[in-house]
Amino acid sequence: MKSFALILLCLALCLPALVSCGDKPSAQPDDTAALPADSALPDGIAGPTVPEELEYRVDLSEYITLPDYENADLGLTPLTVTDEDVQIAVDQELAAAGTSSAVTDRGAEQGDTVEYLSTGVRLDTGETIETSESRSITVGSAAYLDGFGDFFIGARPGDTVKFIYTFPDDYFNTEIAGKAVEYSAQIKSIARVTPAALDDDFVRSLEIEGVSTVDEFRDYVRLMMERSTAAQNAQDARDALYAFLEAGCTISGWPEAEYAYYKNICDKTVAAYASVNRITEEAYIAQTYGSRQGYDKYVEDYCSERLTRDMIAFSLVRKYGVRVDPQEYADELRYGFDHYGASYGVTDLAVFEERFGGDLTMGLLLKTGLDAALADRDNG
Repeated sequence: MKSFALILLCLALCLPALVSCGDKPSAQPDDTAALPADSALPDGIAGPTVPEELEYRVDLSEYITLPDYENADLGLTPLTVTDEDVQIAVDQELAAAGTSSAVTDRGAEQGDTVEYLSTGVRLDTGETIETSESRSITVGSAAYLDGFGDFFIGARPGDTVKFIYTFPDDYFNTEIAGKAVEYSAQIKSIARVTPAALDDDFVRSLEIEGVSTVDEFRDYVRLMMERSTAAQNAQDARDALYAFLEAGCTISGWPEAEYAYYKNICDKTVAAYASVNRITEEAYIAQTYGSRQGYDKYVEDYCSERLTRDMIAFSLVRKYGVRVDPQEYADELRYGFDHYGASYGVTDLAVFEERFGGDLTMGLLLKTGLDAALADRDNG
């Protein structure tokens, strides 16, 4: 799972990126992200480095005390891959390779694929969340929310369906997780899919290296799912550990240089937006934050959130003597440039790294430290 965009958008969280922990301890705070001398990187990539203003050349124990996390219950329930999960994945592959025919003379039935426009979710508070998103569901498929597709049975293209549905407690959207909501959707089309036949000829048509029989295909699907599940379990552990550390740490102050660095970001942002809108900075602050006091509170929250993240990261990487894997940094940077460079208006990799490499390194430092702490827990 690639994480470049998520790291840039939400550096305060522990988000997916593959990093590894070296065994060379970092003697100096600013050495943490340095490249090993024998490391070779692709042309055009300088390597992981933190902004000079964020090297935290201080004794962090004077500013932050981490809670006892070695034996803490993080409340994790690891995901597993079952035979049913494998069968669902196989069935989806067969359906994707099958033939589809439009259904116009009847309502939706079990096994039909219904394309619909989600038009709103009404919460128990009476608030309606307008979604206007196109989605599709195969009625009766175990790959979807239990019982959700049943509400589409009998509906025809053009119909609007409304029903009450209780979302699972662990649903990704916390706003509706565990709640009974009124869901509305407009049916756009109905199709009947005839899946491809599962045989050796079909498997060979997929051109998967080393996979040519049905049994090998099932084993391959299971392996891919187990890898994905392991990655998700690792990410869940990182998220849980970071949440525990953030909630339980004791902060006794902020390093002055680093606080000034983040405050300067806020001030420069205000200046830039005020200039674009051709108003004074005070006028922009009043429009956006209500008052100077409101802006000061925003700056305080912004700086404290990022400084807490940074100090947790540096405390862990120094404790365990780990550093960012330069090859993984290069992979993440290249992925970010290839997929998001154009949207940021950057067409040169070196310029992209100059702009985002520091943020990426800071995110990976946090990941590296969390991985090391989790490994220590497992070995303890």
